Amino acid sequence: MLRYNQYLPKMILFLIALSHAEAFAGSSAPWVGVDFRGFACAGEHMRYGPYDYANAEHRATKLPIVESYHFTPEVQQLLRGKSGSVIGDLQYTLRAFPNHYKALRSISYYDILYKNTEGMNNVSPSVECYFQRAINFVPADATVHILYAIFLKKINKVNLAEAEYKKAIELEPEKLKFRYMYGLFLVKQKKYNAAKEQAEIIYNKNYPETKLKMKLHSVGYWGEVK
Repeated sequence: MLRYNQYLPKMILFLIALSHAEAFAGSSAPWVGVDFRGFACAGEHMRYGPYDYANAEHRATKLPIVESYHFTPEVQQLLRGKSGSVIGDLQYTLRAFPNHYKALRSISYYDILYKNTEGMNNVSPSVECYFQRAINFVPADATVHILYAIFLKKINKVNLAEAEYKKAIELEPEKLKFRYMYGLFLVKQKKYNAAKEQAEIIYNKNYPETKLKMKLHSVGYWGEVK
């Protein structure tokens, strides 16, 4: 009895520390913002994570178990679930890794494909909530802003999409691929002068893909395409 009692305080301290660690795991990636209907974003937390997808150590040590059981190639392609439904596995992946690039892309496609389709589950929390949570979790992750911009463009929220493109370029101004994508977006919006500015930056640095300058050439905003 004495031996048990002498370890009891240590056990209590351990349990308290564990509960604090679990609370921190959930609160370090809180649900933030509102969805496009005006409802506050809210969803589950989990004890595993959250981890940063952009962190090499997290990808090496924490990601394999998530991808083995929840984000398989079939889940990524929306073909079939691994440990449950496709959407359930996507949501588990994003709860553990809020800024998991491929999972964010897949859940965006899932929502666009099945939104308002009878008999199919729409994403809950909404996709925009997952993006806001990821951005809040790692604000300097430019790739998340680009992925959010692509989703916003696809659902015709072009003003919000443009803001996300700009934020991504602000965070990684030397990432020419981001400027290229933004330029194509600007052409689509018929903002040709702004698109030309992006084109001049990337092609002066020998960016290989030519679609942007070809599109600008077709509307008289670029010279000969070589």
